[in-house]
Amino acid sequence: MANFIISTGQPIGAGAYQPKIEEVSYEPNGTITDLTPGVIFKIAFGIPDGVDFFNFKDNGVETMGSLVNGEWVFIDHFDVSYVPNGVITGIMPLAVTFDSVKNEFVVPLGIISFTFDDNSVATIGSLVNGEWVFIDHFDVGYEPNGAITNIAPPNVTFDSVKNEFVVPIGIISFTFDDNGVVTIGSLVNGEWVFIDHFDVSYEPNGVITDILPPSVTFDGAKNEFVVPAGIPTFTFTDNGVAMRGLFVNSEWVFVDHFDVSYEPNGAITAIAPPSVTFDSVKNEFIVPVDVPTFTFTDNGVVTRGSLVNGEWVFIDHFDVSYVPNGAITNITAGVTFDSVKNEFIVPVNIPTFTFDDNGVAMRGSLVDGEWVFALQ
Repeated sequence: MANFIISTGQPIGAGAYQPKIEEVSYEPNGTITDLTPGVIFKIAFGIPDGVDFFNFKDNGVETMGSLVNGEWVFIDHFDVSYVPNGVITGIMPLAVTFDSVKNEFVVPLGIISFTFDDNSVATIGSLVNGEWVFIDHFDVGYEPNGAITNIAPPNVTFDSVKNEFVVPIGIISFTFDDNGVVTIGSLVNGEWVFIDHFDVSYEPNGVITDILPPSVTFDGAKNEFVVPAGIPTFTFTDNGVAMRGLFVNSEWVFVDHFDVSYEPNGAITAIAPPSVTFDSVKNEFIVPVDVPTFTFTDNGVVTRGSLVNGEWVFIDHFDVSYVPNGAITNITAGVTFDSVKNEFIVPVNIPTFTFDDNGVAMRGSLVDGEWVFALQ
């Protein structure tokens, strides 16, 4: 039990008095550091009158002292009761643990929020006004301008009666169309915000022309691009120099070319278009910003590099799903069909191919980045 020695106030000047100090016994495990200002520690804590709690580190461990019913108590973690619906997995941060015998989370001090999966449902525990609360989704109020459609990811839903999005824990951003306008909802500093465009600052070197897609515009008075939500990249010409803007890691960046790392398996040849080059010393492709995809031969294998969601990816074939009606025969040379996976394996230099499905002549074609199938 803590011991208390109360000193009386002492004059320290005309009209001024030293506050009362409580001396509270505490057996440390190591060095006491990072004390709340005003509290001191020598062989006991010296706590000014009016202080009901304070923080410190004992041998590096976050610890709290609190005045509870007239007694000082010290804790270095919370025991947080929780009755699970199934197995508890995926706890983050790792310093938080779950005692399945007591049905309690053990939460070190300093952690005010943590996530976990309960029976595979993402859940968050948060310390709110001194109480631990658990939720598996956010109810996010939103006043629409029209019909809400095309929500992505699809596990986000909209309740048109309550005018609320139901957002599962773990999703910090989603998109949707509001009356046909692409809109983004994002969790920023604990608050959900909605935007239908970005105002992207840019200092031009000259005249801005040739912006693509045309829905992106440039405000020459503010030196800002106005970029509709849902557009992660755009191109333009600045004083005659081709440029690209990309949304990467929540920031807009501008480049006049890409240095794209690639570890070859052999000689790099037959690069197309020819404006793309390969630096064999650095093992990098130098790619103009107006080239979103290019092909080359690596040790004789045709390979494609493509800019996907701000990242360059390389493939030497497509795995194209197709559910047949019968036997697949007479396939274009170079293309094969995996009847176990129901997939065509299509080399990247073949944009279209033909085959027979149960005797019916069919064609597969790569159109706007998607494989489509139709009768020949």
